[in-house]
Amino acid sequence: MKQSVALLGRILKEKKCRWIEPDVRDKIVNFTKMKTIKTNIPVNKLFELIGVSSTKYYSWKECYELPNNHNGIIPMKHWILDWEGSNH
Repeated sequence: MKQSVALLGRILKEKKCRWIEPDVRDKIVNFTKMKTIKTNIPVNKLFELIGVSSTKYYSWKECYELPNNHNGIIPMKHWILDWEGSNH
């Protein structure tokens, strides 16, 4: 288990926890669920070991198996001038 936790911690440090791919996020959620059941280690202790805040974890849990979505306004085609388009 120490190796698994260390590996997840390394991945998160490399990513700096700002943005993470959905498959990695889902693996972390699965890992914490599985380890909590198998080892009876409290979830909060696993967060501490992995280096994830509880807020971040629960937001990942809400997005489980969903793609990352852009949260800004996506411009409509008629908002973009011809020279700004990607056809050039």
